Amino acid sequence: MKSNQSIVYAQLPQVISVLNLLSDAVYARICMECGWDDDTYRYYFTHSDRIPAASRQKINKIIAAQIRYLASRPPQIHPHDESVQHN
Repeated sequence: MKSNQSIVYAQLPQVISVLNLLSDAVYARICMECGWDDDTYRYYFTHSDRIPAASRQKINKIIAAQIRYLASRPPQIHPHDESVQHN
């Protein structure tokens, strides 16, 4: 039987990878809902003061929705199960 500590070490990379996907999901939704391509996204990423007001509103809603989703279904490290649960 594995110790709880070894299970945490085994599962932590999986949990971190789920958290890293958050930025990818936000990026994809911003591009889709604002009609941006990669170049436009990169431009506004470095010039956020130039983002149009309508896009700012969409982006704020996207970010809030993604954070709410993640908060309601956080990745878990389970002491007796080696798989990461993501409801």
